[in-house]
Amino acid sequence: PKHTMSLNNLGLLSQNLGKTEQAIFHLEKLVKLEPSAQYYTNLARSLMVANRNMEAIEYLKKAVSLNPGDYLANNNLGLLFCNLKNYKEGIPYLYKATNLNPTDYLSLYNLGVILTKQGKHLEAGHYYRRALATKPNTASPYQNYLYGLCFDNNSFPDIYLNAAKELENFYARYITPYKSWHQSLESKKSLKIGIVSGDLRTHAVSYFLQGVIENIDKNLLQLFAYHTTANEDSVTEVLKPHFSAWHN
Repeated sequence: PKHTMSLNNLGLLSQNLGKTEQAIFHLEKLVKLEPSAQYYTNLARSLMVANRNMEAIEYLKKAVSLNPGDYLANNNLGLLFCNLKNYKEGIPYLYKATNLNPTDYLSLYNLGVILTKQGKHLEAGHYYRRALATKPNTASPYQNYLYGLCFDNNSFPDIYLNAAKELENFYARYITPYKSWHQSLESKKSLKIGIVSGDLRTHAVSYFLQGVIENIDKNLLQLFAYHTTANEDSVTEVLKPHFSAWHN
């Protein structure tokens, strides 16, 4: 019962299997037996999954105190503070994480996201580009960088156009355009349309979409939603009845 490596492995395995409370149980026993930055970080990660964020913050503070050079602990601590709207305390940890590990994709991307939330789009763009340099086959930094350029009057039109083309080329690598259709235009079958979006919630996309889907002829068009995020709200519930199927 006091074998620390076994307790750590049990905690990590439990978390990987989605058994968060069991993971926390093993990892809490572990840090009492052997306080270490790595073990504190592992416990904090499970507490974050359980939405016990204030407890996670305390353990991450201990991890950073024991090992100031732990970029992952700094990143997680900064992100937690920022998610709780405490940017003053959180952002310095995120900067530190990127300095400790300049090629860590998550640290760079997370800092970009937080700077975007603060309206610091130009600086955020710098970190999105650095994130892309470490992991070029990821869509989100392309999208966020392009979004940030909308707020930079000095970027139009060449820089913005080039960034848009980069995003287009990124997606083009993963799609095969349709060149023929299996259903005749004279067919009386309804046309099935898939709508793929991460914004089927309180968002401008949904406000424009709602007016369309409420007025289509459901005998001619059949809608299928593919919501690319788990975030749903009251607007989501308004949209759902207009789709034949909903997936997220």
